[in-house]
Parts: sequence; C-alpha cells; structure tokens
Amino acid sequence: IPEGYPVYTIAKPDELKIASKMLLYGFGRLTSQAGDGVLRKATLNIRHVSISSDKKVELDQTHGVGICQGDSGGPGLIDTPEGLKILGVNSYVVGDQKIN
Repeated sequence: IPEGYPVYTIAKPDELKIASKMLLYGFGRLTSQAGDGVLRKATLNIRHVSISSDKKVELDQTHGVGICQGDSGGPGLIDTPEGLKILGVNSYVVGDQKIN
C-alpha cells in the first residue's frame, strides 16, 4: 500500500441510519462492450440502500447509478459523521439491481 493511502474502518450495519450517502468504486464496464479498466466512482443516496435479512447490502439502482459488471471486489463506503467507513464489497449483479 502506498504511503498516505487511506485505511477505512468497517461500518456497523446500524451506522447506515446515520450515513448521508454511499460511495461505490470499481473497474467495471459501462456497457456490455466497453469501458472496463477505468476506476470509477458512483454515489448513491442512502434512501436507495438497505440491508436485507441475510445481511446483504441491497442497492436500488433504478435511478441510473450504482455498480456494474466487473466491479466485484470494489468497496462500498458509507459517509458517516466520523468519516468514510466500509459497509460492504461489490459482489454480484441481479437484473437492474446490484447486491453489494
């Protein structure tokens, strides 16, 4: 890890209630044909994020922003009053919604 690289703490699920937004990072592609290999960031309003009964973070991406195929392994960070914290890791895609 390069010097000065930020190290984030792990968020507790209840911190989602006090967070203002979620930031998603990944190298996925924007279309099925091209766009991979570039680090991108997506910002979701917290009202589009929830934690399911099986403790997965569910993202409502019907508003045109979120993770894409190829973003697996990228972090899902929430913005809390104490700063950014890791809430999850990009994992898989299900239709128009992605599960982080």
